[in-house]
Amino acid sequence: MLIATVLLDSVPAAGTELGVFADGECRAAGMTDSNGNIMLMIPGDMLTMTLDFKLAVKSKVLESANELIYENDAIVGTPDMPYEIRFDSGSGTGLYNPAADGNCQQTGTYDVLGRRMPDNAILPQGVYIINGRKVVR
Repeated sequence: MLIATVLLDSVPAAGTELGVFADGECRAAGMTDSNGNIMLMIPGDMLTMTLDFKLAVKSKVLESANELIYENDAIVGTPDMPYEIRFDSGSGTGLYNPAADGNCQQTGTYDVLGRRMPDNAILPQGVYIINGRKVVR
């Protein structure tokens, strides 16, 4: 379990989507609360692995310099002393003019991590690909 505060340019990143990755595979994702806090259960299939963090902010996906070593049944952070995940707004990769080739499906709604959202879902703030077009909500 991870209990963390997400900081963007040293300020709590409220209402942003955080992704936790191991070897490029998304292991957990969630939205920060109004204070930039988040609690995630991170599944693992190895005794230890290195976790990386990505944050969706406006039209960018930011990568944190933080790395965390995953251990089975570990609890990282507490509500009183959360683990800090820091991001720099100048370190992101933009999602500008996403283009689809003729072989991919251009219908549906996807988050920045590539997960298809349910049809007619109420979407929280964030960046989405809706019917092949980038939308910021």
